[in-house]
Amino acid sequence: MRTIPIYFVILPNTLLTDLAISADALLYSNRFQGDVQFKLHFIGMAHQVNTSIGLALMNIQPLPAQLPIDAVVIVPGTAGNWNEDTTSTAITAAWLSTLPTKQPLICICAGSILAAMAGLLKHKRCTTHHAHYDDLRRIEPTAVLEMNHMYVEDGHIMTSAGVTAGLDVTLRYIEKTTNAHCAASVAQHMVVYQRRASLDPEPSPLLQHRNHIHPAVHRVQTAILVNPTHPWHTNDMADVACVSPRHLTRLFKQEAGILPHEYLRKIRVGLAQQLNLERRHSQEELAYRVGFTSAQQLRRAMKLSKTNPS
Repeated sequence: MRTIPIYFVILPNTLLTDLAISADALLYSNRFQGDVQFKLHFIGMAHQVNTSIGLALMNIQPLPAQLPIDAVVIVPGTAGNWNEDTTSTAITAAWLSTLPTKQPLICICAGSILAAMAGLLKHKRCTTHHAHYDDLRRIEPTAVLEMNHMYVEDGHIMTSAGVTAGLDVTLRYIEKTTNAHCAASVAQHMVVYQRRASLDPEPSPLLQHRNHIHPAVHRVQTAILVNPTHPWHTNDMADVACVSPRHLTRLFKQEAGILPHEYLRKIRVGLAQQLNLERRHSQEELAYRVGFTSAQQLRRAMKLSKTNPS
């Protein structure tokens, strides 16, 4: 098992939603898989700060002189107008500027502005809360601001828009670091599912069609994710859901916006896409590993999903 230290950078007036939604998602992910465990640390200039809602956070550790090599830094946003002239902001930005070149960094909401102050967004694709677009442009003119995106990835840096987008970017990080099934389980547990703006890349098929709260449909979707190579028929899925096949089909269409067999196909295609990135499998082997009976069937499914199998 691998442990990844996560360092949340806490400023006065930190948005509690930005902090809590990301921290909770990471802790929930520890429950749903055992390969990677996230250990949370909270660091900042002061031992105690007031958050955006007036609630005080205590036991904040000092900004460390050096981070573990595998650490991830997360910078939540702060409430109100951005002010880079405060002592805590200036010192924290100076600390961020000393991070190693490839240090993984996740910025939520106005956290992107602090990263810009630190010089970390030079010529980087990034985003922030729409209220801070002008601040980001002013502080880092070379940054490539992607407006109306829930989040943006550019190398080792991930930035997100405001509040709930902090969950989107954290789910994406969980998916990359653990697996898509874990990210989907966290989303289901928090009853808030991954959202994307229309300009963003299409979400992973393994995370799509779960923006509902129907337990029977979720049971089937989870069973398929856990065992996609099983020769699933509608009757098998109906048994998992404890409903009739006809009722399951109706529920899937109503709740998930897709038919059961279409969902199964999309999951298998999504897995094939992931495996295909490794470039270690023939098309025939790739097909068998995700539950298709032949490479031709895989190619047909990918064509229906408008993806390229090569």
